[in-house]
Amino acid sequence: MDGHPIGGIKLNHGACDMDRQRMIAPEGMQFSTVIVISFHPLFITKTDRAFHIKCLYRETVQTVNSQLEVSSLPTESIAHDMPMPICTYTIRKDEIDGPI
Repeated sequence: MDGHPIGGIKLNHGACDMDRQRMIAPEGMQFSTVIVISFHPLFITKTDRAFHIKCLYRETVQTVNSQLEVSSLPTESIAHDMPMPICTYTIRKDEIDGPI
């Protein structure tokens, strides 16, 4: 081989039981999975290989400064007089809608 790749594989995030882990040092998100290259679908052979693939997406630390003006929220008083309810009480016989 002359140093050029002869094949490739593409995995979507979360596919193939991929593990996701937040890293502290270095700061970022690491995705990892194990890929097994086997040469027979039923038997394990001495030429089979397993690769633990890790990809680290580093986070950059960036300080952002901005002027922000905050004013107080204007208030508005709303006064409304509600009329008092008119209540009527009666005593009924046997039922709630029975005779008075």
